[in-house]
Amino acid sequence: MQPAEQYVTDLAEKQGGVISATQALAAGMTRRGISRRCGTRAWRALAAGTYLVGASAYPLTWAEMPFETRLSAAQLVHGPNAFAVLDTAARVHRLEGLPFGDGTIHLARAPGQERHQQPGVRLHTWRTDPSDLTVADGVPATTVVRTLADLILTSGRFVAVSLLDSALNLRHLKPAELEQVEARLVGMRGALNARKYLAAANGLAQSPLETRVRLIATDAGLAPHHLQYPVRSPHGVILGYGDLAWERPGRRVLIAEADGREPHERPEALFQDRFRANDFTGTGRVDMVRFTWDDLKRPGYVVSVLRRNLAAR
Repeated sequence: MQPAEQYVTDLAEKQGGVISATQALAAGMTRRGISRRCGTRAWRALAAGTYLVGASAYPLTWAEMPFETRLSAAQLVHGPNAFAVLDTAARVHRLEGLPFGDGTIHLARAPGQERHQQPGVRLHTWRTDPSDLTVADGVPATTVVRTLADLILTSGRFVAVSLLDSALNLRHLKPAELEQVEARLVGMRGALNARKYLAAANGLAQSPLETRVRLIATDAGLAPHHLQYPVRSPHGVILGYGDLAWERPGRRVLIAEADGREPHERPEALFQDRFRANDFTGTGRVDMVRFTWDDLKRPGYVVSVLRRNLAAR
């Protein structure tokens, strides 16, 4: 491999597999060389002036490509003055709870720095205060507080509360900072619902699935008494923590486990979940029910399972 090509390959690897034409030319490659690599499908053109190196290793569609790849291409197109916003900023901060979406990358630039829109990338023109911006994992983005304020105004309840729970659980947001999020809602359309979402947030939830099961149960008047309930052996040793728990006077505690596709569907996790369930029920102190993402398609089923198990006998 020629030195220029090796340099470009190494640089692309650091940029999610993406290189810009400017970077390739600066390394000593030619436009003809770039065209030849695209012709042989070793490279693939992405957004304007950007290329995917080693294209055969990546999915064909933009939406299926890794987030880092799409984000890197968008950043190379729109330059260092562009910053991640909305769901892209949430993903940069590793907040959980967003729907899959169509893969669009959302960036913003200040007024007067507008550029042409590119397929797969939505460039916004935003006037922001410097305090609204940060750098996360090397990516300029809106702060967690600003990102959450932007998203919960336009998101449904399940998504909004999941994002808030995730931010609190990851300690990217302190409970006291919920007031800062709320302060940004004043006078904004959707603020009334957004304030309700803030009130429902709980940082003990460890996954969006747990959040959704909690909200479904709460809506049915079956709010859990505990999140991350410690289950102890007869000798007082903590065996683990149940996702949601209900106390039943004179009876065993009911625990609901939220088994998400990731990581619970991995074979090793399935074994761990089974051992964990056996350990819990083996104490003689708890009963368990389990819910998956598929169960959320039928909220009535989740409620009926809980009602049956919580009913007095």
